[in-house]
Amino acid sequence: MNVKNIASFLIFTTLLSCFISETFAIAGRASWYATLVPSTCFGGADEGNMVVAIPQAMYDQGYQCGQMLTVSCQAQGYPCKSSESINVKIVEKCTSSAPNIIALYKDAFAEIADPGAGSIPIEFII
Repeated sequence: MNVKNIASFLIFTTLLSCFISETFAIAGRASWYATLVPSTCFGGADEGNMVVAIPQAMYDQGYQCGQMLTVSCQAQGYPCKSSESINVKIVEKCTSSAPNIIALYKDAFAEIADPGAGSIPIEFII
Protein backbone atom coordinates (compact mmCIF):
# COMPACT_ATOMS: atom_id res chain seq x y z
CA MET A 1 0.00 0.00 0.00
CA ASN A 2 1.35 3.39 -0.88
CA VAL A 3 1.22 6.50 1.30
CA LYS A 4 -1.75 7.96 -0.59
CA ASN A 5 -3.84 4.81 -0.03
CA ILE A 6 -2.88 4.67 3.65
CA ALA A 7 -3.81 8.33 4.15
CA SER A 8 -7.14 7.82 2.38
CA PHE A 9 -7.87 4.78 4.54
CA LEU A 10 -7.03 6.66 7.75
CA ILE A 11 -9.20 9.63 6.79
CA PHE A 12 -12.09 7.31 5.89
CA THR A 13 -11.91 5.35 9.18
CA THR A 14 -11.64 8.55 11.20
CA LEU A 15 -14.72 10.01 9.53
CA LEU A 16 -16.61 6.74 9.91
CA SER A 17 -15.87 6.60 13.63
CA CYS A 18 -17.52 10.01 14.05
CA PHE A 19 -20.84 8.54 12.91
CA ILE A 20 -20.75 5.42 15.05
CA SER A 21 -21.88 5.69 18.64
CA GLU A 22 -22.10 2.92 21.18
CA THR A 23 -25.21 2.48 23.24
CA PHE A 24 -25.41 0.19 26.20
CA ALA A 25 -28.53 -1.13 27.84
CA ILE A 26 -28.68 -0.55 31.58
CA ALA A 27 -30.24 -3.30 33.67
CA GLY A 28 -32.63 -2.14 36.35
CA ARG A 29 -36.19 -2.27 37.61
CA ALA A 30 -39.31 -0.31 36.81
CA SER A 31 -42.33 0.44 38.91
CA TRP A 32 -45.22 2.70 37.99
CA TYR A 33 -46.93 5.83 39.25
CA ALA A 34 -50.33 7.38 38.59
CA THR A 35 -49.94 11.17 38.90
CA LEU A 36 -48.86 12.96 35.72
CA VAL A 37 -48.87 16.63 36.68
CA PRO A 38 -47.27 18.62 38.03
CA SER A 39 -43.84 17.28 37.09
CA THR A 40 -40.36 18.45 38.06
CA CYS A 41 -39.47 19.16 34.45
CA PHE A 42 -42.62 20.64 32.98
CA GLY A 43 -44.73 21.91 35.89
CA GLY A 44 -48.41 21.69 35.02
CA ALA A 45 -47.90 20.95 31.32
CA ASP A 46 -49.32 17.69 30.02
CA GLU A 47 -46.50 15.68 28.43
CA GLY A 48 -48.67 12.69 27.53
CA ASN A 49 -48.79 9.21 29.01
CA MET A 50 -45.47 7.82 27.80
CA VAL A 51 -43.36 9.42 30.52
CA VAL A 52 -40.85 8.35 33.17
CA ALA A 53 -39.24 9.45 36.41
CA ILE A 54 -35.54 8.66 36.72
CA PRO A 55 -33.33 8.20 39.80
CA GLN A 56 -31.94 11.31 41.47
CA ALA A 57 -28.36 10.26 40.67
CA MET A 58 -29.09 9.96 36.94
CA TYR A 59 -31.07 13.19 36.98
CA ASP A 60 -28.17 15.04 38.59
CA GLN A 61 -25.62 13.59 36.15
CA GLY A 62 -26.92 15.91 33.46
CA TYR A 63 -29.71 13.89 31.91
CA GLN A 64 -32.02 16.61 30.76
CA CYS A 65 -35.74 16.87 31.03
CA GLY A 66 -37.39 15.81 27.81
CA GLN A 67 -34.77 13.22 26.84
CA MET A 68 -36.10 9.86 25.76
CA LEU A 69 -35.45 6.43 27.26
CA THR A 70 -36.06 3.16 25.44
CA VAL A 71 -37.34 0.61 27.95
CA SER A 72 -37.99 -3.12 27.61
CA CYS A 73 -39.31 -5.68 30.10
CA GLN A 74 -36.80 -8.45 30.78
CA ALA A 75 -38.86 -11.08 32.59
CA GLN A 76 -39.46 -14.30 30.70
CA GLY A 77 -43.22 -14.55 30.26
CA TYR A 78 -45.51 -13.03 32.90
CA PRO A 79 -45.65 -10.13 33.75
CA CYS A 80 -44.09 -9.00 30.45
CA LYS A 81 -46.56 -8.51 27.63
CA SER A 82 -44.03 -8.70 24.80
CA SER A 83 -40.41 -8.24 23.94
CA GLU A 84 -41.20 -4.86 22.38
CA SER A 85 -39.57 -1.71 23.71
CA ILE A 86 -41.29 1.57 24.48
CA ASN A 87 -39.95 5.10 24.27
CA VAL A 88 -40.70 7.36 27.21
CA LYS A 89 -39.88 11.00 27.97
CA ILE A 90 -38.08 12.03 31.17
CA VAL A 91 -40.41 14.38 33.07
CA GLU A 92 -39.63 13.68 36.70
CA LYS A 93 -37.03 12.52 39.18
CA CYS A 94 -37.73 9.63 41.54
CA THR A 95 -37.93 10.20 45.25
CA SER A 96 -35.94 6.99 45.76
CA SER A 97 -32.16 7.21 45.67
CA ALA A 98 -31.80 3.62 44.42
CA PRO A 99 -29.76 3.53 41.20
CA ASN A 100 -31.21 2.11 37.97
CA ILE A 101 -34.76 2.08 39.33
CA ILE A 102 -37.18 4.05 37.19
CA ALA A 103 -40.88 4.82 37.57
CA LEU A 104 -42.99 4.68 34.43
CA TYR A 105 -46.38 6.32 34.23
CA LYS A 106 -48.98 3.54 34.63
CA ASP A 107 -50.10 3.67 30.98
CA ALA A 108 -46.49 3.32 29.78
CA PHE A 109 -45.87 0.45 32.22
CA ALA A 110 -49.02 -1.26 30.94
CA GLU A 111 -47.63 -1.21 27.39
CA ILE A 112 -44.87 -3.68 28.35
CA ALA A 113 -46.14 -5.46 31.48
CA ASP A 114 -49.10 -6.13 33.74
CA PRO A 115 -49.35 -3.26 36.27
CA GLY A 116 -50.51 -5.82 38.84
CA ALA A 117 -46.89 -6.99 39.04
CA GLY A 118 -45.92 -3.67 40.61
CA SER A 119 -42.25 -3.89 39.66
CA ILE A 120 -40.47 -5.57 36.77
CA PRO A 121 -36.90 -6.24 35.61
CA ILE A 122 -36.03 -4.00 32.69
CA GLU A 123 -33.29 -2.76 30.44
CA PHE A 124 -33.22 0.83 29.33
CA ILE A 125 -31.16 2.90 26.93
CA ILE A 126 -30.68 6.61 27.30
